[in-house]
Amino acid sequence: MRISAKNYGGKITRELELPDRGLILLTGGNGCGKTSLLADAPLYAVTGWTGSRGDPLKNGGEVEFELGDLRVKRSRARAGSSVKVQIWLGRTPVDCDTATKADAYLAERLGPAELWEGLLGFRWDTSSTYSCGTDAERKSATELLVPTLAGFDAAREKAGARQKAHANGPLFAARQALALAQQKTQMAQAALDRVRALPDVADAPEKLRTEIAPLETRRNAIGQRISVLEQELRSPVPNPALVEAETRLREAEQTEREARLTLARARTGVCPTCQRDLGDRDEALRARDEMNRVWTDAKAVLGEVSDEVRKLREQTASDQRARQVELGGEIEGLRRRWNTADAAIKDLARRMAQAEERQRLGATLPAALEHLHLSQGDLAEAEAALKEEELEQQAYELADRMLGPRGARAGLLARAFSVVEQLAASRLGRVWPGWQLQIARTSETAGGKVREVTRVNGMRPALGQYPADSEFLPVAAYSRGQLRRIDLPLLLARRQVLAAATENRLALPYLVVDECLDGLDEAGLTGCAELLAEEARQNLVVIIAHDPRIAQGVSFDKIVTLEAT
Repeated sequence: MRISAKNYGGKITRELELPDRGLILLTGGNGCGKTSLLADAPLYAVTGWTGSRGDPLKNGGEVEFELGDLRVKRSRARAGSSVKVQIWLGRTPVDCDTATKADAYLAERLGPAELWEGLLGFRWDTSSTYSCGTDAERKSATELLVPTLAGFDAAREKAGARQKAHANGPLFAARQALALAQQKTQMAQAALDRVRALPDVADAPEKLRTEIAPLETRRNAIGQRISVLEQELRSPVPNPALVEAETRLREAEQTEREARLTLARARTGVCPTCQRDLGDRDEALRARDEMNRVWTDAKAVLGEVSDEVRKLREQTASDQRARQVELGGEIEGLRRRWNTADAAIKDLARRMAQAEERQRLGATLPAALEHLHLSQGDLAEAEAALKEEELEQQAYELADRMLGPRGARAGLLARAFSVVEQLAASRLGRVWPGWQLQIARTSETAGGKVREVTRVNGMRPALGQYPADSEFLPVAAYSRGQLRRIDLPLLLARRQVLAAATENRLALPYLVVDECLDGLDEAGLTGCAELLAEEARQNLVVIIAHDPRIAQGVSFDKIVTLEAT
């Protein structure tokens, strides 16, 4: 394995070459780039992963990683320029003209960054991510170990796309065809029912039409007579005597009014005729008496004429009431006759319409029966077609459930957890005899409900300084040193599962242990070193440590010391 960097992280420029397998100790002072060069740079080169540290080439630079026949170079000419990715297999360059295409090629060949970020480094700051992480994080990390689950995701996505296309295409069309067939069948049945529901009419439409004509003539004549009588009813009763008397009344009223005015003038000493001043008192009195007599006579005539007019008006009103009674009775009788004629006409018209409808639709009865038969056939075909499409849709829905988190993949994931648990437990027993490890896949709530939630538990042995525990406890309850002893077996177990799933060949067969052995006691260091030495028989294992004295407790194949630059 070879890794070279230029201005990596804005400060590291060096090259390091290591064997393809074996146990290597890498030491050096703070800031010499041990972690960046060996733990971060290779992963960045092949995946573009930067973690939380930001872009290491933001100011320009390059990093090149070579492992086996694969060589990858990721570079940026200067700050602000785009990243360039170059790939070689042996001496042959891989044709990827863009970084996006290159990343896709590497992801397909090596796997996603999320996989290798958790399996290539046993780091002091992330070593417990798997054991103490969330249920979702643990499931996601375990799913990456089973390549077939990625196929499940692809298959589910494909099935989902087909399900959607089928629902919006053939299934929708079949439902529409069925609705149309149902509508046509209903219309055909309704047409047939209308024919069958028509009452039998003995008379022909022509005969009924001849019976209607005289009835309409009679009804119209009655209506005209009613109109004449109603007009007459609204007109007042004529009374010539009343008219003559009302004329005389107006004349008497005028005479009385003039006599009253003349009398008023005479009382003022003015002659009512010539308008001269009557200076003679006797003359004035004679004129006033004469005008008073004339006014009195006029009042008497007015009273007589008024009485005559009142009597004539009362008589006229009485005659009007009598005529209203007479004409009202006649009109009421005529209206009854009109209603009778109208009802007869309407009945004949109804019967004539039924007869005409019977004639019209009766001739279509055979066609209606045939149309209903054809519609029922189309309906049966549409129902059968829809059933087939619904069965296909159900198949897609079943595939979605089987490929989903609660389907067959759930069984594969459970099996992966079980294998990881067994492999890690066997390794833990070699580090700490008597210790037990468990990956629980269910959890019980306070209310007694069981949830599908994973949790890594440990149980201390009833030996030596440790008291016996009555049950498994979450590993998060243990100390950091104890967690290191648990986390390393978990990491090595996951790497073994992945290797088995990829025909015992890791795409990136190396492991970097970054400052995770510092601080372990002798027993812990010895046990972890044995596990790492076993891993190093197949892969490259690099232990990064500040203290070179760690070599005293571990048998390394090579010790490399980086000097500060």
